[in-house]
Amino acid sequence: FTARVGERLRHRRRGVRPCDMERMVLDAFPEVWMAKCLPHLRCDDPAPAPGHVTLVVTRKPDAGHELSTPAPSLFDVATLERIRAWLADFISEEITLDVVNPTFERLQVRAKLSVTADRENGAMAQMLRRDLAGYLSVWTADEALARFGWSLNVHMLRAHIAGLSYVRDVTDFSVLHLVGDDTRSYQLLDTAQAVHDPRGGTYGPVLTPRFPWSLPLSAADHVLTILPEIDDEAPSAAGIGNLTVGDMLIVGQRTIP
Repeated sequence: FTARVGERLRHRRRGVRPCDMERMVLDAFPEVWMAKCLPHLRCDDPAPAPGHVTLVVTRKPDAGHELSTPAPSLFDVATLERIRAWLADFISEEITLDVVNPTFERLQVRAKLSVTADRENGAMAQMLRRDLAGYLSVWTADEALARFGWSLNVHMLRAHIAGLSYVRDVTDFSVLHLVGDDTRSYQLLDTAQAVHDPRGGTYGPVLTPRFPWSLPLSAADHVLTILPEIDDEAPSAAGIGNLTVGDMLIVGQRTIP
């Protein structure tokens, strides 16, 4: 309540700055969990667009939604238009305004690990998948991931997994970063790529979003192999570069042309 009152005194229902528009929408629409104003930018064209404003609004997910099955939580077209029409009354008539859903970029962990508990390996893998879903999805992630302009340090993610109470060791570790756009053009980036890989060049230990309107989301499944004992192994690349797919893209341990 204190934060909302302070924001109301700051913007006074005048959409002048990007932060004014964000605070106004958050104040007027409780169902909006996070908003990001992108001035001079359109989602369908990377070129600068003077006089154009794109407001990205993120919907609050249902309780437990992101942990059970990580999936995008999106507003319908009617709600986006309702937000746009309301905000248009408080900004300059010279501004062209779009209100859109965010894009979600999937993150998938590939690793071999050994566990300390004397339990069935499938149960351990399922527990780790649940923990990864919470760690990598924007609604339950830590501060570095739970925002627009997020970043993921792959070394810290590996240390987080190795530090879980039921994990003893981790090897052959890499992260796949799946990015798509409205044209159904997909790019799959792999942290296991060699430094001078001709398919994509370097890909450092810190993952960042491809688009400023993107948020991170855990893959529905992760490629996890649990073994009694493991040796230290360097990860191997998944072997997928730029992709154009049809209705569905399945990312697994092996890719067949």
